[in-house]
Amino acid sequence: MLNSKSSAFKIECELVEAFGVKVTYDEDFINEFVEVVSKLGYGASSISILTTKIFSSFETKLLDKDYIEVILTKECVTNPSKVILVEEKNKEKVLKKQI
Repeated sequence: MLNSKSSAFKIECELVEAFGVKVTYDEDFINEFVEVVSKLGYGASSISILTTKIFSSFETKLLDKDYIEVILTKECVTNPSKVILVEEKNKEKVLKKQI
């Protein structure tokens, strides 16, 4: 998921970061992601399916405002609306929890 150059997750992160938006996640996110992927049972395709579900929940929102960071949490693996978008406003970070 993280080491393969052709991983859907890694590609999506790189695409978001190409627009100047940092993607961050922690070990809890990775563990939950792996658990859900293993339950889906489609092998490597499960990574692509889950990645698409998570990233499609916020990608179009990135065009609406000047976001500087996307924070992927454990909760957003099963509920993509829990992705946290961080908006730069007057050079201060403002957490944007609503998607």
